[in-house]
Amino acid sequence: MELRQPVVLSFLKVAELKGRGIAAAAAIGSKTGAESVAFDPSGKYLASGCRDDTVRVWDVSTWQQVAELRGHTRAVTSVAFDSSGKYLASGSDDYTVRVWDVSSMQQVAELKGHWSAVWSVAFDSSGKYLASGYDKFVRIWDMSSMQQVAELKGHTSRVTSVVFDSSGKYLASGSWDQTVRVWDVSSMQQVARMSHTSAVTSVSFDSSGKYLASAIRESDWSNRTIVRVWDVVFPSAPPLDELQADDALGYDMAIRGPELRPILSRNQRNGQGQGGRRSRKINNRNKKRVKTLKNKKKYRSSRVRRFRSKNKK
Repeated sequence: MELRQPVVLSFLKVAELKGRGIAAAAAIGSKTGAESVAFDPSGKYLASGCRDDTVRVWDVSTWQQVAELRGHTRAVTSVAFDSSGKYLASGSDDYTVRVWDVSSMQQVAELKGHWSAVWSVAFDSSGKYLASGYDKFVRIWDMSSMQQVAELKGHTSRVTSVVFDSSGKYLASGSWDQTVRVWDVSSMQQVARMSHTSAVTSVSFDSSGKYLASAIRESDWSNRTIVRVWDVVFPSAPPLDELQADDALGYDMAIRGPELRPILSRNQRNGQGQGGRRSRKINNRNKKRVKTLKNKKKYRSSRVRRFRSKNKK
């Protein structure tokens, strides 16, 4: 089973795997009520955050459970390994982030500071920082001291997703406030903001760090997830591409730069501009909606004027 699309819309991060691996990871998620899964860098372990308040660790070669990590008091909603595979972080509905030593499978830290559930955790490539979010702030933790070193403010609603780029220079966050924000890690300041028309459910950099993808769930009855791909160098420019998936939640995803670039190149070769044919159709649809709303507004205004003139008489 090949993954052909550059964007994988699923609550399982299985973009690296093929065939049997995908089926096994999906079976694990279904069996344990997993809210999130993550592979360690070596590919030896798969961790799953579960609704029974546990983090379970699985041996990928045998697909057998090798550890059950207990400590959280509510559902575990996010898990992530650091780049060395030494630490595993988990975020939970109990408002805490916990850090586990993978070799001993023991908890080494409990990070408190969030005043709501933690829906997303992510390590930077060096393993120096851990980011977490769900309340209106993105919190940055120093892994050497296990202390909070920054609280990134800017979002006006819950933060649903955080991710570092491959170099560790930038951090991206998505939120219910319909924006994606990019932060400079060295200064801990916001450097870019991308607006959407609905709540952002997931963000992901490609392996080169050049592209950033963001997923939104349309607020209408269609249950459609829209993924927009942005150029990190020019974040204020229109999206480079836009993809759609029906009946997909889009709470977690992964993109791969080498697979993405041919799609962008094809759109540009066909003279469809940066957004591609699909983006152009969506823009035309939005223009029609705006025109309809304006006509309705004019109609209502004329009715109000007629009513007022009638009352004056």
